Amino acid sequence: MILRMLRGALVLVSSAIIIPYTIAIVSNILHGWPQCKNRYSRALNPRKVIGLNYVLLQMLRDKTTFLFLYLKWKKFYKNADPSRLYKNLAFGRNDCTLDIYLPWERNPAANLPVVIFVYGGAWSSGNKSSYGLLCTNIASHTQSIVVCPNYSTYPKGYVDDMIQDVVDCISWVIDNIQEYGGDKNKIILIGHSAGAHLSVMAILELLHDERLSVQSTFKFTPALGQLEELSFAESHYGKRGGLLEPRNDGHQDSSGSSESFAVVSENGSSVEQGLLTDSGGTSLFGSSLNSDNNANPENGASVSENEGNGQERVPHEENKEGAAEIENETLAAEGPLSAENNGEGQTNQGSHSEGSQGDDEEEEDSGDNDSVITVRPKDIDRHATLVDLCKAVKAFIGLAGVYSIKDHFQHESWRGIEDVSCMCRAHYGEDHFARFSPKEIIHSLGRCLSLPLMVLVHGTEDYVSPLSATLTFAEALSDISANVKVRVIPECNHYEVCLDLMDRHRKFYSHVMGIIMETISAVS
Repeated sequence: MILRMLRGALVLVSSAIIIPYTIAIVSNILHGWPQCKNRYSRALNPRKVIGLNYVLLQMLRDKTTFLFLYLKWKKFYKNADPSRLYKNLAFGRNDCTLDIYLPWERNPAANLPVVIFVYGGAWSSGNKSSYGLLCTNIASHTQSIVVCPNYSTYPKGYVDDMIQDVVDCISWVIDNIQEYGGDKNKIILIGHSAGAHLSVMAILELLHDERLSVQSTFKFTPALGQLEELSFAESHYGKRGGLLEPRNDGHQDSSGSSESFAVVSENGSSVEQGLLTDSGGTSLFGSSLNSDNNANPENGASVSENEGNGQERVPHEENKEGAAEIENETLAAEGPLSAENNGEGQTNQGSHSEGSQGDDEEEEDSGDNDSVITVRPKDIDRHATLVDLCKAVKAFIGLAGVYSIKDHFQHESWRGIEDVSCMCRAHYGEDHFARFSPKEIIHSLGRCLSLPLMVLVHGTEDYVSPLSATLTFAEALSDISANVKVRVIPECNHYEVCLDLMDRHRKFYSHVMGIIMETISAVS
């Protein structure tokens, strides 16, 4: 009898050791061992092993809790009414698509508020098809049009690609949503978890010019050689020998060193990417602001000509010089005729700025070359500028958001999952955390920006992104006199604050939906 009890105890003890360590080993094999001197002892540290297994048990519990809801939203998305849900409309330059949810059948004259919902997923997972119930409930209860985009989650894209996708979605909405009955000047951004982070970063990118006018106390200074080639030490987080290998996914132009990604010309059209970019940075707009290439509402077709062009990134100042040299060489090659046409173009621009005088007169080129066509300024569509996009966003609602990447990384370290999390890799490593952190960016400015209404919602039982993430960000916004409201929901966790919106019978549905309706009413 005693021997049996000893054998049983031995089996239990062995299982308590073997199973957690097996899970830890498999997780590190799948996500990559830490790239440091003592990587195995680091990864198999008892505290990390226990933390990792505890997190996996929490995830298993949460997935079991929402299993019925998972089956419900899968069925809904598959069988949704096509007159109220338009699926897979292409937008932007990263081969992304979006869905549009209507409160009733399409009516272009409705002029309804527009909600853009950006889902979370630790910057590495998620799909718009999982949020059909949530979006249709918001559309029905707030009498608004809801847009839910996909974005370039890691490893398809890095965080600047994701921010670009959110800005591209806003641009697409402004160019196209009127055809579905939406008011392009009344946009509300809602983001959950990582989606809240990306939404705030997109708003800060729309305020790019205003941020440049502020003397910032923080300046990102890339290490030697970063501008020539994106290669940062992954420290403990990569699979591939400590350096990020050249990407072969068509995203070679992702930013590894720029402080901003937006490059837009004076009239709002995107500047040619090969001639002008920020220092090693991605142009957020690329070709997305060219409305001629935007999605057709009927078939959702949209093609980005610049996608995957693989152009090598060069420093901003060098690009300016290169652009001038190319322009001079072109003028020299084309000769007097080109110079003459350029003069005509300048004259036309001057007359256009003075008013509409002479708009009805046909202009013809008097040169001998009949193939040369003079394009008048009135024939060129004006695209939305950064200022236009920013003014259209009236409010932001963050659900359990992450607003400081450094703080969140420390929280993940405390939980023992920083080595297997994709967050650090998606943000180009620890050295780049500050420039992708809204809290740090706001702190560095020191004065108010033209931010929309900021509504921050968080649950007290959130173990994924702690309540302190929202409270500290709210303090930073208050320091610059921004219009910020904080809504703390007792006993609500990280997932319930979002997923409970899928079923009106769930515990926190009325509370969160009430905050959304209140915010939309406040900006209407």
